[in-house]
This record gives sequence, structure tokens and C-alpha cells, in this order.
Amino acid sequence: YFLLNELAAKPIGSRGQVLYGTLGKANITMKIHRHEGYDRMFRAVYFDDVKRRPIELSGDGSNWTESNSTSKKQPQIVANWKNDVLAGEWQGDKKLRFKVAP
Repeated sequence: YFLLNELAAKPIGSRGQVLYGTLGKANITMKIHRHEGYDRMFRAVYFDDVKRRPIELSGDGSNWTESNSTSKKQPQIVANWKNDVLAGEWQGDKKLRFKVAP
């Protein structure tokens, strides 16, 4: 029972589910998982549903950095969890709204 309550308190995306949403006007799919051996580090991958090019992310669950970016300055996603929705802003050469949920 205690373990179930502990899992319920964490954002749904932190447990490895596939999330769907938008980045700007593009529809995206995202999968988040905890990085092995690091208690507070997460890894994720997302892709535009049309182009389907995977973009790797690493971060703490609220601040993400694109790991495989070809830009000089690596784009970041700054977002917060609320009711199993991760929403915020993608910050790169421009700023775009970001939102994903189960």
C-alpha cells in the first residue's frame, strides 16, 4: 500500500509511459524514463509525429536539454508537472509552447 501511494505521488511521465502532445503547432510523442543509477536524472526521447526523427533529452523532470542537437546552443524545455500534464516552453532559436500528457 505504501509503495502504491509513493508511485501515485510522482508524475505519470516519470514512470515510463508514452506521452502525446504538441511542440508549437507540431504533434509530438514522448517517452520518459529514469536514468539508471541517478536518483533525480531522467532521460527522454520525443519526435515530431510527421518527421519522426528522434530527439534525445536529459534532465530533472522540469528542465530538459536536447542531447543530440546540432545547434550551437542546445535547445531546452522548461516545463512543470500538473495533474499528469507536463507543460511549459521549448527554448531554442525561438520559443514554442510545449505540452504532453498520457
